[in-house]
Amino acid sequence: GEAGQSTAIFHLVTHAFFKALLFLTAGSVIHALHHAADPNDMRLMGGLWRRMPITAATCGIGVLALAGFPPFAGFWSKDAIIGLLLHRSGAQLLGVSGQVTPGHGPEPWAAAIGATVAVVVTLLTALYAVRLWLMVFAGAARSHDADSARESSVWMTLPLVVLAVPSVLVGGWLHHGNLLHGYLTAHMAHELEMHLPVAAVATVLGLAGAAAAWSLYGRRPVAAGSGSVPSDPITRMPAPIYALLVNLWYMDRFWTWVGRSFAMAVATLIAWFDRNVVDGAVRGSGRVVAAIGSAMARSTNGQPQTYAAMVLAATVALILLMALYETAAAPAAGATAVRLAEWAVRR
Repeated sequence: GEAGQSTAIFHLVTHAFFKALLFLTAGSVIHALHHAADPNDMRLMGGLWRRMPITAATCGIGVLALAGFPPFAGFWSKDAIIGLLLHRSGAQLLGVSGQVTPGHGPEPWAAAIGATVAVVVTLLTALYAVRLWLMVFAGAARSHDADSARESSVWMTLPLVVLAVPSVLVGGWLHHGNLLHGYLTAHMAHELEMHLPVAAVATVLGLAGAAAAWSLYGRRPVAAGSGSVPSDPITRMPAPIYALLVNLWYMDRFWTWVGRSFAMAVATLIAWFDRNVVDGAVRGSGRVVAAIGSAMARSTNGQPQTYAAMVLAATVALILLMALYETAAAPAAGATAVRLAEWAVRR
C-alpha cells in the first residue's frame, strides 16, 4: 500500500547510512589487522577500542542504530515497520488500532506473521550486533596483531564520522519532518506514525539482546582456549542449539539440497530425452535409409526371375486397383504395366 511504500523507503534511507557505516568500520579494522593470519576472525581481536578509538566509537553508533535503540536512525524506521504491520494485521495490540483494507497491503495473517518476526528479530539483532562490538573492541587484545594495531588514517576515519552523524540524526529528522512522505508522491496520504507501546516493547527486547551479549562477551570476555584460537562463549551453549547456529539454521544446506535435487531431476529428464528421442531419431533415420538401401540392393541382383516376380507383383497390384476403383485411371495403369514389362525384358 501507499503507507507501506513510505515506510519501506524510510527504512531504506536510514539503513543506507548505518549499514554503510558498519561496513566501513569493518574495513578499517581489517585494514589495521591486514598482517594477521586471519584479519576477519573476531576471536583474534579484542581491545581495539584503545588502539582505534574513532573506529570503535563510530562502529558503536552503527551497532546501536542497527539494533534499533533510540534515538538512533534504525529506531524510527523499525518502529514504523512494526507499527504498520500490526496496523495491517487488524490486531488491537500495543496501542495500534488495527484496520484491514481489502486489496491494500498484505493479508492480515501475513502482516501478523511479519510483525511477530520483526519483534523477535529485534532481540536477535541487538544480541549479534553488540556481540560484534564486544568481541572486536572490548576486553584485552587476544593476539599480537590486535595488541599492535593502529588507528586508520584520516582518509578512512573521516567517512566514518560523516556517516555516524546521519546514523544518529536522520531518523528523527525525517520522521518528525515527514520529509520523505511529502517528497515521494503527493498521493501518499498516510503519515509515519510513532507508536510508543511498540517502540517500548522493541526497545526492551533490544536491551534484552544487548544484556545477553554483555553477559556472554562483556562480563566474561573471550579467553584463550586450549588451541591457537581463543574460545567463543557461544560454544558453551547446548549442543543442538550450537549446531543449529553454526550451521546457519541449516538453510544453506537445505537450499543446496533443493537446488541439487531439482537440477538432478531436470538433468535426468534431459538425458533421457537426449538418449531416447534425439539420438533415437538420428539412429532411427539412419536405420530406415539403410533398410531401404538394403531392399533396393536385393531387388537389383541381376537375376531374371527376380525381375519377372517384380513385374508380376506390379501387374497384379495394378489389376487389383483397376478392379477396385474402376476409374479412368485404369488404361493409364495398364500402360504403366506394359512399360514395366518392357523394361524388365530389356534388363
